[in-house]
Amino acid sequence: MEKNNAYPTLPNAEGFYFESDSDEALEISTKEYENGNLVKKVQLRKGKFAIVRELDRKEMNKVREIANGDNEKMAASLIATCAKIDDKELIMEDVLEFKAKDYNRLTVAAQSLNF
Repeated sequence: MEKNNAYPTLPNAEGFYFESDSDEALEISTKEYENGNLVKKVQLRKGKFAIVRELDRKEMNKVREIANGDNEKMAASLIATCAKIDDKELIMEDVLEFKAKDYNRLTVAAQSLNF
């Protein structure tokens, strides 16, 4: 596949586009809704996709509460709060079971939208 040098790319039929070459390499696409909200679509193992969304301030408080002051748990609690797989909400235990490749891609998407 030839590398695209023009970012962001044009949206596909679903409205998703790649913001950068690093997002394209990680198969993380972005969609902006008419109200300005952003989501990221993340390609996971076994053909599944996750949708990661922006959080509001109240939801970020929930992320901190789930992490319970443990900075090492912040990324996992962020993913559990803002991501869905096959339209299913996640809990912290789900996130901790991901393979490293999926966990890392979800972390990149969640942090880019929320930090």
